[in-house]
Amino acid sequence: MGELVHFPHKSIRLTNEELAIYWSIRARLEKAATLEEIRKLRHDVKAFRHRLAAKYGIPL
Repeated sequence: MGELVHFPHKSIRLTNEELAIYWSIRARLEKAATLEEIRKLRHDVKAFRHRLAAKYGIPL
């Protein structure tokens, strides 16, 4: 298992795969330069948040 992450409603332990997705999004965020890249990031963040919400029962 990966790192313990605290949310306002619950603390969860992300898997290594989930952490890899999180850090990938963070890295892409720092490099985003165009509006298209930002739109893709917004979509990916939304999908990732929904995945975590469904898996761990975290309200959005």
